[in-house]
Amino acid sequence: MEVTNDVLNKYPDVLTSKQLMEILQIKKSFLYKLLYTEDDIKKLGKDFFINKIYAFKCGKNYRILKNEVIKYLKNQ
Repeated sequence: MEVTNDVLNKYPDVLTSKQLMEILQIKKSFLYKLLYTEDDIKKLGKDFFINKIYAFKCGKNYRILKNEVIKYLKNQ
């Protein structure tokens, strides 16, 4: 899949969960299956999270780097 930054130009460099759901056109239940955090890596190891999107917690909310989304889409 050809992915360019042009498709995501209207979004900031750090996305919210809601913005990611809009971009990928997915529901919240699938979103949480798709994301992984630093804590998940500590528990299960990095190799467990192939074809997933790295996110970090900001309080109770997830934040996702746009570059991580692009990397995920290129691998699909």
